[in-house]
Amino acid sequence: MRDYFIRRFLLMIPTLVGATMIVYFIIRMAPGGPVEAMMRQQQALNAQRSMKDPGGSLSEEQKDQLLMHFKLDKPYLIGYLMWLGALPSEEQYQMIPLEGVPKSVPVKLTVAELDKGGTPTGKMVEVEATAHTDGSVVGANGQAIPTWRATPDWDNDRMIVSRAGWSGWFSSLFNASQRSQKVEMKRVEQKVEANLRRLLPKKQWTPTNAYEVVKATVSTDGSIVGADRKKIDGWRARTDWNKGRIVAYRPDFEGVLQGTFYDSLRYNEPVVNMMAARMPVSLFYGLISTIITYVICLPLGILKAIRHRTVLDNTTSLLIFAGYAVPAFVLGSVLAVFLAARFGWFPTSGFVSENFEDLSIGGKAWDLIHHGTLPMICYLIGNFAFLTMLMKNSLLDNLAADYVRTAIAKGSGFKTAVFRHALRNSLIPIMTTLGGIVGVFVTGSILIERIFDINGFGMLSYQAILDRDMFLMMGILTVNVFLIMLGNILSDYFVALMDPRIRFD
Repeated sequence: MRDYFIRRFLLMIPTLVGATMIVYFIIRMAPGGPVEAMMRQQQALNAQRSMKDPGGSLSEEQKDQLLMHFKLDKPYLIGYLMWLGALPSEEQYQMIPLEGVPKSVPVKLTVAELDKGGTPTGKMVEVEATAHTDGSVVGANGQAIPTWRATPDWDNDRMIVSRAGWSGWFSSLFNASQRSQKVEMKRVEQKVEANLRRLLPKKQWTPTNAYEVVKATVSTDGSIVGADRKKIDGWRARTDWNKGRIVAYRPDFEGVLQGTFYDSLRYNEPVVNMMAARMPVSLFYGLISTIITYVICLPLGILKAIRHRTVLDNTTSLLIFAGYAVPAFVLGSVLAVFLAARFGWFPTSGFVSENFEDLSIGGKAWDLIHHGTLPMICYLIGNFAFLTMLMKNSLLDNLAADYVRTAIAKGSGFKTAVFRHALRNSLIPIMTTLGGIVGVFVTGSILIERIFDINGFGMLSYQAILDRDMFLMMGILTVNVFLIMLGNILSDYFVALMDPRIRFD
């Protein structure tokens, strides 16, 4: 059985990678994703600052800076591996502009001749056009030619102009020479003097500055030379010829494997710190509600099985199913309006009082109970039915088994048969639910937290989705997936612990 659990723990790694990779790709590809959300926010800020430009449009450089700052400028797979911590990310990046980099080259294309109405005449004519490094091909009249696309090939100092779309690819199978042409576009190697902003160690930070300026010579071949070699040690440079600039940066492994989840796109705080700040709330409600549920439901289920079809059984069934039928957020709204707002018996919002830190130990305990009673009732109201009926039905099945009737026939008392023989086997289905206890670290209900103004994991997840906060969503997802898989393994362990006959191979 040891080998089984070792395999299960090892399988957690590819499962976690697969789940997070799929969600990462979906978030990056989805319309209105984090990039578009950030650009809309920046455009709104620009519009407020400048009444001359109501649209608040962003320049290409501003867009690139946003993408690089939030590490969204890389292809999906590379970006995911950086988030995972398997590849180094570009930290402390700086854009250094280059001069004299060609942005376009003239080309001659063979295109179909059109009449005045825009209908092809069946003839092919040669026209002059301009191929740009952004991929567009523009005719002499200033209009784009959509059937052609330009691809810079800086390594070979040329621009490749080819037909775009399926028709161009299909025709290339028969005549590659008509598909593309190569035009010379030379680059000029350069050395640029730059002032690199180097992040100081935290001990040297001041209230107004955390950087120092280091003078260096940055070359398009990737080398960086400075008077103080120690200060530029570890810096790298890459040339983006299409954008006409050099990007200087420090490569650093910073991701899940290093224990970080990047910073929140919205709040610019470490995702780990944001989740850790909500865990006390989740632990309080999750752990206490779990303990109360098991302490009440297990004895109640046993009692209902023993007193099957009695007044006690019918009455408790009516009560627990009535509680199960009432939505928790509806009950929370009623409790908040009447018991909190109207009668003032409980606080209307918050996890603790504002003066919580000034209270004594007894005062803090009472403050937690006072604030947590109404939300706790909402968390518990729907939990009783499932566990109680699971315990009852499992015990009823075992009470009807032959081994229990045999024990009673041999002289064992009914209580002995129930608690010594039937109960242990009846607890096996309950053991499968114990693995979910690890989920108390991220327990949260959006509606309950919204009603009682509690900053828990539920509201954190909801706000991350609304804000398109990609890294916060990925951090919460990673923790949830890990805890779910760990809970499943623990459930198997508890089942094997309860019944020695069960062995996993």
